[in-house]
Amino acid sequence: MTKKRMSNSRFMAILIPVMGIILLTTIIANSLAMNYRGLISTFFNHRTFKVVEAGDDSADTEYFPSDFATEEELTEYNGQVAKDMEAEGLVLLEN
Repeated sequence: MTKKRMSNSRFMAILIPVMGIILLTTIIANSLAMNYRGLISTFFNHRTFKVVEAGDDSADTEYFPSDFATEEELTEYNGQVAKDMEAEGLVLLEN
């Protein structure tokens, strides 16, 4: 006894509603997770903030430390990056 193959139209008639339900469930779950993110973080015991005392020198309070000592070094580096990007763009245009 050989199995009959499912036709493409029947397969699509099953696949499209299933994928639609999965998409709708994902959108609703994402929305609920964003609305209740504080409650979810508390449930999983995830700390969302840390209180640092003023006299505590061991705490790192700088979020994004700079690789440059002065603003002039940063400006010079950004200028060099822009020149490099321009050179590479010109090479791409020529090719």
